Amino acid sequence: MNFWQHVITKIEVDGRLPDNRIANEIAAYKEKLKKNVDGSGKQLLNGKHLQNKLMSKVANMLFRELSRAIAKP
Repeated sequence: MNFWQHVITKIEVDGRLPDNRIANEIAAYKEKLKKNVDGSGKQLLNGKHLQNKLMSKVANMLFRELSRAIAKP
């Protein structure tokens, strides 16, 4: 529940991420999802679909960073 709340309140809302490499990667991914439109210009992903994609991306990035931290001698 806390993870979901963090994604909804901190990551999905524009302007709340710090200026660093990870936040920039998340912001770029979010913009890529928002620019995904059909032939008529209608956004393909919105609402819960967009939130779920963002949560998946953040979870994968979190695991990646955790693995890097654990692997360091």
